[in-house]
Amino acid sequence: MDEETDGTILANPVPSFDNPFRPHLESRVTEAKPFSFESRTQEMFQRREQRVNAVLEQEEKVHSEWLCTALIVSRNTHARNRLAAFCPGLPG
Repeated sequence: MDEETDGTILANPVPSFDNPFRPHLESRVTEAKPFSFESRTQEMFQRREQRVNAVLEQEEKVHSEWLCTALIVSRNTHARNRLAAFCPGLPG
């Protein structure tokens, strides 16, 4: 033990059972408030639509680049003439 203490043990006092603890509770009523996920779902659909449009534009760009490259390499002049409208700036 420490030299400062005299060796006594301090404990919590024994509770009095003559007067038991009875809390005073307020009776409250919870009111249900209407809610909706409509705005959240609309935002979600808009974001999804933007992502889909971005992917479609990217695919269209890749497809047109591929088509132009294929037409440049192609030796079939009939196919080149028919599909040249899809590739602006196609050489000769």
